Formats: sequence, structure tokens, C-alpha cells
Amino acid sequence: MSNYRADPAAIAALGPYYEKIAAYLRTLSDYGDERLALIIDACGDDDMGKQIQANLVSVAKRVEEAILSIVFLVENQTNVSTALANKLNVTEVQNANYVQTHANRVS
Repeated sequence: MSNYRADPAAIAALGPYYEKIAAYLRTLSDYGDERLALIIDACGDDDMGKQIQANLVSVAKRVEEAILSIVFLVENQTNVSTALANKLNVTEVQNANYVQTHANRVS
């Protein structure tokens, strides 16, 4: 790993892709209430339907919550990528200034 280098431009370029993924997942999560209503309707109102509904609806709600959690995670990753790229840019400038200052002192 002696040649390892974090490229701020590459990291910054990822941000818009996370935004697109988050937007798609947000659209997917927008219909969660409708999906739950369809599940409830599909179960019916007889005894077996109520039993199926009791088992299935709680799982479906957890899936919807998981989708929302993933949306928040991906949206946060957009912010993290942007902040990391900015921090790396600042660090590279500081390092370049340090090297230049140190080189001038040695000369």
C-alpha cells in the first residue's frame, strides 16, 4: 500500500450516483402504505385471512422500514462522499504547502 492515494475528484464523482440511487429508493418507499393496504386486502377477512394478515403485515412493515433505512443510509453516503472529497482536497493543499515551505527552508 505504499502507492495508495485517495483521489478527491473520484470520491466527489461518486456523490451524484448515490443521489440517484437514493432518489430511486425514495420513490420505491413512497408506495409503502399502498403495498401494505394491498396485502391487507389480499388476505381477506375470514379466519385464515386474519391469521395470514397477522403474520404477514408485521413482516411487510419491517421491510418497508428497512427500505427507508437504506434510503437514509444512501443519502448520508452522498454527504459523506462530498465531505470526504472536500477534506482530502484541503489536506492535499496543506501538504503541498508544507512540502513547499519545508523545501524553501532547506534550500
